[in-house]
Amino acid sequence: MPLFDASSIKKIAIHYVGNKSTDEGYVLSNQLIPITDQLQDILIRYLISPFKGDAFYHFYHEDGVKRNEVFQRVSNIFDNAECILDESASLAQLLYNATEHPNLNGGDFVVVYFDECQLNGETTSAVGLFKSEHTESFLKVAYSDEQFSSDYGEASGKAKVALTVDRGIATDKLD
Repeated sequence: MPLFDASSIKKIAIHYVGNKSTDEGYVLSNQLIPITDQLQDILIRYLISPFKGDAFYHFYHEDGVKRNEVFQRVSNIFDNAECILDESASLAQLLYNATEHPNLNGGDFVVVYFDECQLNGETTSAVGLFKSEHTESFLKVAYSDEQFSSDYGEASGKAKVALTVDRGIATDKLD
């Protein structure tokens, strides 16, 4: 079973892939996502924790695996992680062209380059391909001035407070 305990996310690209049969289209990002320590922790937990056990899948093509387009793109990322944005865009287009069933939902397509993964006792890199099709509503509280004490004891100032409804990916479950 792969272990991601000591892993870190080195690069991440996110694109939107709609359903081709309903002409939803796709949106390709023009930049990688900056990775903060907080984002790193949340993403590792969100992307990896649902995987329990040894479920392995293999690329296939009747003329040999090297002709499989996904295998080619992922291999390019392993060869040069700096090309992840371009290769992930190609993977998003491949996914879009394959999404022809009207019941398949559009969603965020995430391509992640992991470092320091453990597989069969060996340290290696990994590339993860994820698609999240469901978003949830959440409340977002914003303060115009962050003059609060660190322990939230006594008030240390006043601020304008706004409450908005937004939509996003729920980090407690991977769909």
